[in-house]
Amino acid sequence: MRLLALAAVVGGAVLMLNLLGVQWSSLVPERIRAYIHSFGWWAPLVYVVLYSQPVVPLPASVMVMAAGLAFGMVIGIPLAYCALVLRAYGQFALARWLGREAIERLLSGRWVQLDHTVERLGFQAVLWFRLIPNVPYDVQNFSLGLSAVHFRAYALATLVGALPGTILWVYVGHTSTGVDALWRAVGLIAGLLALGAFCRWLQTLKVRPCPKSPV
Repeated sequence: MRLLALAAVVGGAVLMLNLLGVQWSSLVPERIRAYIHSFGWWAPLVYVVLYSQPVVPLPASVMVMAAGLAFGMVIGIPLAYCALVLRAYGQFALARWLGREAIERLLSGRWVQLDHTVERLGFQAVLWFRLIPNVPYDVQNFSLGLSAVHFRAYALATLVGALPGTILWVYVGHTSTGVDALWRAVGLIAGLLALGAFCRWLQTLKVRPCPKSPV
């Protein structure tokens, strides 16, 4: 019943947006920037409230790029980072409260083992999800909320793992106007390579036993 309630709320929010004329195809950084700027001095607060709400699904890359386009690098990075983290926490809490008990009753076989593995790895599992752009951010948040991972591990890994992608997408949004496309491509490729190297380094971290003393 709780999951059905969540689905009803999300569906109602999407339907309301459609009735108001907001189409998902129109959610591009330029239009979001114009909408946010229409609030004047309240624009930063409006952006954080708009993006941090956990109910209405929004594309993370578009929203973070909009921060760079609207506020630049210096202001855009902390705004997008705070909104992204708050949204992640809110969606995790919603999923944990609404659906975790039902998921526990439905899991069986390999799914139980996978659930226990995610719980055991904790920080490492969540960090891997955050650093690798595999599935939409909202799907990650709700899925991890339905898993057995502890909130402390989720919160810390989100704080660490959300930062590189936030900086990268804010940079892409900020440089989408007035800067040569070649330099944007170079910056994007360099960021992706650095992120890949960091993930590779994380894979090599293993706890090794101390060598025995020859004495």
